Amino acid sequence: MGNPGVGKSTELEVVFNQLWQNIDVNQEIPIFLNLKNFRLTTTIEDLILDKEWTQLPSVIFIFDGLDEIAAIQNFISELEIFMAKYQKLKIKYILSCRTNIYEKYLIDISGFQITHLKYLSVDQIKSILKNNFDLDISFEEIHTRESILQTPFNLDLFAEYYLENGGFPSTIEESWALFISKEV
Repeated sequence: MGNPGVGKSTELEVVFNQLWQNIDVNQEIPIFLNLKNFRLTTTIEDLILDKEWTQLPSVIFIFDGLDEIAAIQNFISELEIFMAKYQKLKIKYILSCRTNIYEKYLIDISGFQITHLKYLSVDQIKSILKNNFDLDISFEEIHTRESILQTPFNLDLFAEYYLENGGFPSTIEESWALFISKEV
């Protein structure tokens, strides 16, 4: 769970890849499901490409994009039905969502452990800028933009801007223009 841009989808991809690489050790098969394709008439089974998944010894379903679903309550109902239907199978679930979605819709679902993704620290921001973009930016310059750079999405966006323009946006208007151009 976390705020927009904090890296929930990226973190789920990392978790999926780690689980996949350790299938022989853990004996758990990860199945990644992007929920942006979920509709009112969709079941969770519709999203699972491997129709023989129930034959697997142990499964971890990784659901990404709950906050991208128009009918969230329908998905929650479908998830509860799915969990009850397959309760005898060895299944674990990982579900990402924004904090406000959890508080509004998911707080009543039992059996989930809550994990919050935190914002990046100034040290982490500096390290990512150096390692991923070869940018050596002072702590002072990072600190003045910390509230903007503390999410991976924004950090990548502003680092690319810095590389192209030789510096960060100097005004709020330039920053908004950057956000809008990336979203459109």
